[in-house]
Amino acid sequence: QAAANAEVAAPMVRAQEDPNDAEENAPAGEWPRPAEIPGMEESNLIVRVDIDPAIIAAAELGAAGVARLMAKSGGEILATMGQEGWVVKTVDEAKGTFELSLPSVRQEFAGCVISIPAPIFRATVRDTSAKEGGYTERLQGDLILQNGKDILKVELGFPFRTTLAVSAAAWTRAKVGSNNGDVQVSSYVEIGLNVPKVPGISNVLQYFVKSYGKDSTVQCAEALARGADKESNISDWVASGLRAAGEQLDSVMHPEKESR
Repeated sequence: QAAANAEVAAPMVRAQEDPNDAEENAPAGEWPRPAEIPGMEESNLIVRVDIDPAIIAAAELGAAGVARLMAKSGGEILATMGQEGWVVKTVDEAKGTFELSLPSVRQEFAGCVISIPAPIFRATVRDTSAKEGGYTERLQGDLILQNGKDILKVELGFPFRTTLAVSAAAWTRAKVGSNNGDVQVSSYVEIGLNVPKVPGISNVLQYFVKSYGKDSTVQCAEALARGADKESNISDWVASGLRAAGEQLDSVMHPEKESR
């Protein structure tokens, strides 16, 4: 299975207490950081995560399937990257803008539960062609959270049981490309949080951001690999049929092979 071929490096997390110190540009990107991120100015904690590439092989069709997938439009690739529970709506295809609704999330760890309802993102997709070694970048996409008000529900069990609502402002830049028969997705995530003064909650939220970002990147790469494996065309079908017919004819003409 394609999932078994995943290669993911550990993400790097950088936390920053003052959102006014945020960098004007995302690292390693030709385009500037989005000018408007709803709620970022009200945040008192910024968490930045660099997620190294998730590399997944298209196990069935290999380079041919990946090439056909990467030849599609940015919107079609974005839709392919969508998983079960995703809803992708076109806002302005000519400008590469879309709206994404993702599934709700619930994670439990260290006596704490963090859950969020379905997050809604405004996505802008741009064609790219950067190359490095055998890797060719196909597109970059910026996703900006639209419904971050009180979006995180944090249930703490220690030192006392309590439930907190935390607002978030977030954006991510995803990079999608390929290397022969592999698809590759990497991402940079920046989240501003309005964190209440509760001991330990900042560390809990930083862990959640890192875990969610890493898991999402891998899942997107897996979805693209599955999509690439569905990109067969008529010539593939004809070649497969001819091979099967040839094998059947050979078994009829040379039955002694079957008896060996």
